[in-house]
Amino acid sequence: SDENRLIEAVIVSVKRTRALVRNKHDGKRWNVPFYQINIDGTDADIKSDKKKGIDRNSLKVGDYVGFIDNEGQEVFGQVTKLNPKTAGVLVGKVKWRVHYASLSPVLDGQTGSNLVLEGEVIQNG
Repeated sequence: SDENRLIEAVIVSVKRTRALVRNKHDGKRWNVPFYQINIDGTDADIKSDKKKGIDRNSLKVGDYVGFIDNEGQEVFGQVTKLNPKTAGVLVGKVKWRVHYASLSPVLDGQTGSNLVLEGEVIQNG
């Protein structure tokens, strides 16, 4: 819940109302209730209809964001922490605490995000 994202894990054992899972990334084991397991890969992102900035629930640790710094320059970085009122953003080697209303999402072809545009190939001819 601190990172607001899905974490890949392997089910080790199943109990009456909970399952013991092992995190694939760091090997830690968690005893979680069944409702926290997303077996079907359902979209679990919480979306907000706010117009200004980004809502805390729509961000995940590792997302890329942009904001305007104190000197009026556009700054881009990666979210490292989600606080109640601000996000921790790493810009180069500098950590910023930025209010969610000041953040904007960044779409970058270099980030490795899986953005897919549906369509069909049309040949001229």
